[in-house]
Amino acid sequence: MGHVLHGRRAEQAALGALVTDALEGRSGALVLRGEAGIGKSALLDWTAERAGVDGVRVVRVTGVEAEADLAFAGLVGLLWPLQSRLDDLPEAQARALHSVLGGPAADEAPSDRFRIGLAVLTLLAELAGEQPVLCLVDDAQWLDRASTDALTFAARRLGADGGGHGVRGAAGGVRRAGAG
Repeated sequence: MGHVLHGRRAEQAALGALVTDALEGRSGALVLRGEAGIGKSALLDWTAERAGVDGVRVVRVTGVEAEADLAFAGLVGLLWPLQSRLDDLPEAQARALHSVLGGPAADEAPSDRFRIGLAVLTLLAELAGEQPVLCLVDDAQWLDRASTDALTFAARRLGADGGGHGVRGAAGGVRRAGAG
């Protein structure tokens, strides 16, 4: 693999387990925390490369400080490459995500956050039905609130049945109030 990391065996083991779990059909999430510049993005790059080699579909977004106040900017970054799959969703969910991504329902304001979260959940679960999925969020502290809420909604439910759907997630750069 192209990314060589030094002194990160424990982190690589945890992230490698995330990929293995996805391959075995188990859902879950992992959060990387730490100061800026310690290599969280490099760890996510390594994980994405490993997952791709292992046959896991990687969907990825990086939070951007300048877009932190733009509702659904993060979802646009994450789901833009998956637009062709939206019409596979139930009609109301497809419309909800099209409204976020500026598609056919762009004249509708993306106001139903529950339906948007449900659509993200359905889309990720359907993708995982075809092949394992790894969802990577880098610089999550800069992800807009609406995108964070939709992804959190989906992540909680993907693992709720105990059997999983083969969707795994990792977030780097998370720094919330009270987080150590």
